[in-house]
Amino acid sequence: MPFYVIVLTVGNTNDPVGLFEANDDADAAVQYPAGVPQQYRGVMHQLSYRRCTFDALEYHPRMARPQLGTNSYINMPGPGPLYIMAENAQMTLPHNANSLSSSINQLSVLVDNIKDVFRSVEPDQNNLSVYGHNIRNLLLLAAMEFENECKGIMSANGYVPQRGQNYWSTVDFVKLLQPLRLAEFEVRLRYYPAIQPRIPFANWSDQAPTQSLPWYEAYNATKHDRENNFSRATVEHAIDALTACAIMHAAQYRNIKIWKDQIGDFFHFWEYPEWAIEDRYVNRKRPNHPPQWVPVLYNFP
Repeated sequence: MPFYVIVLTVGNTNDPVGLFEANDDADAAVQYPAGVPQQYRGVMHQLSYRRCTFDALEYHPRMARPQLGTNSYINMPGPGPLYIMAENAQMTLPHNANSLSSSINQLSVLVDNIKDVFRSVEPDQNNLSVYGHNIRNLLLLAAMEFENECKGIMSANGYVPQRGQNYWSTVDFVKLLQPLRLAEFEVRLRYYPAIQPRIPFANWSDQAPTQSLPWYEAYNATKHDRENNFSRATVEHAIDALTACAIMHAAQYRNIKIWKDQIGDFFHFWEYPEWAIEDRYVNRKRPNHPPQWVPVLYNFP
């Protein structure tokens, strides 16, 4: 049975001040929060009835989204109040702990590498075009890690590359742009304020899936022909490849507890995607439903 919510908003704002689970009967549903005052701080409220994309406890593997849930003191399965779970209160979705640990370890190595680069190259916008062997090595490792994360997410959702099982390319990877909303992430390097915020997926397009990612195109060029493309292994491209990896982790897991232990606050996620209420995961037990999270494979085009 689909999951429906009633969203209570005030005035012309879209920010909810109340959220309720509804039945699948629209007429009955809008009557459910009858006890809510007609006015909120002197302003008339509005009720909207929405069908959620996911049923309760459904999720796409390795695709994190904000969650709706119940207050801890209202732990009941029936229709009733919901709330938008805070980042530090969201339940962890099922995942492979070994895979996550390995990914965080690799990301921490990449962070150490860029710190080493910045011990000899001043982290400043004027130096983004600097290139060198250690910078190239960082670019290669970070881009390969990006590829690894893409493969892991897509394989977990049953995807097979267009050209066959072992022939992955950006033609496949770009299909993650929309479900993970990668272009909406903006990352700052907190320790290096002179470096402007990075949006590594800003112009990614399925019309030119390699060329529209300058850092990835540079990785391909310098990987296959260092002598003629060495100058493309720049600090800027290495930073973008690194922040792309960080974004891939956040898009999969959001609140990563072990992140703080190994990486600290090196990455500052200045912008996140804003998910509509009806597109969030629903952390709510329901009668006659499985009591645990249920994977629903994403249907890639």
